[in-house]
Amino acid sequence: VYVYLNGREVGYSEDSKTSAEFAVSDFLVPGVNTLVLKIYRWSTGSYLECQDFWRMSGIERDVYLWCQPREAALKDFTVVSTLDDTYTEGLFSLRAVLKNTSASGSEAVLRGTLTGPDGAVVWSDVRNVPLDAGSTSEVLFENRIPDVQPWSAEHPDLYRLTMTVYADGKAVETVPYHVGFRKFEIKPSGELSPEGRPYVLFYVNGQPVKLKGVNTHEHNPMTGHYVTEELIRRDLELMKQNNINTVRLAHYPQGRRFY
Repeated sequence: VYVYLNGREVGYSEDSKTSAEFAVSDFLVPGVNTLVLKIYRWSTGSYLECQDFWRMSGIERDVYLWCQPREAALKDFTVVSTLDDTYTEGLFSLRAVLKNTSASGSEAVLRGTLTGPDGAVVWSDVRNVPLDAGSTSEVLFENRIPDVQPWSAEHPDLYRLTMTVYADGKAVETVPYHVGFRKFEIKPSGELSPEGRPYVLFYVNGQPVKLKGVNTHEHNPMTGHYVTEELIRRDLELMKQNNINTVRLAHYPQGRRFY
């Protein structure tokens, strides 16, 4: 796909299933702007996407415009949320990268807040983040959450993380994110095989889980490779009704609604 804005080429992307972001600020004009996508039936990436399904061309992901403040904004973040060895205390870390795309420096502040399934605040912290012009800066938050409500397939309890960026004392950006505390392990069990070797099992939050899975493809007879949220939900409901607990994404990341 080629992307054009107001008759000028913005960029090119060759992967139909992953996100492609284009910086368009320098291509915008006051008033009405014209965005054009030029889709090719074949490309040098066509062989890589030959993954046992019907070949179709077109737009397979959502297209949208979004903006961030120049003086201070969230560029990226990584959340690690697991459990201690007793499976009762949550181990939480947030690594965030802030950016300044303006021509002058700024003094940013990042506040992180974590609220539980009941809406109560279980953690909150603030970091001052000086940002030079055109620079990025990384900050790290770490904390332990006592008596955490773990996430599992049977009880999918989620916490809500809210990241707020301040510049010149004003909130300029807020990013929410769902967080689940769970621990995955592959380790020997107490059971032995007939040969005397311990069975190695997969555990979620200390409980052994047997994986029973299926493959999934993004395909619909009416909409091609674009799958609606209603169909995604229906597929997952059928899987749960048939005791399926694992999905193999054959062979590409799904749209964001799937997750």
